[in-house]
Amino acid sequence: MGVVSKMYCKIWQKDFAKLPVATKELIFRDLQHFNGKSLDDAIASVPTGVDSLEWQTMCEIWTTADEWSHMHGRTPHRLEVFKMGRCKDLPDDSESWVDEESRRRCEAMT
Repeated sequence: MGVVSKMYCKIWQKDFAKLPVATKELIFRDLQHFNGKSLDDAIASVPTGVDSLEWQTMCEIWTTADEWSHMHGRTPHRLEVFKMGRCKDLPDDSESWVDEESRRRCEAMT
């Protein structure tokens, strides 16, 4: 949702509910590209004006978060979603971060 909403919202927008109805409708229209589709189909249906690599990353994070929710019986919190998009758990139980800044931010949040 972040990738799509940043096209329509100011970066400092804190409350989705306070957005104009027309803006919310545009966001939900673009999010419908993902609804009910396989991951490959969702990735292929990039909304107009959205960078295809950002869209793919968002689709992958949503899928990961949805699978995580089913496995853990709850919705992941913000830190868990942050980590899903920036870190992989490796077979040897270590972690591989996309960059050092992401690792530092996660440590600061925990």
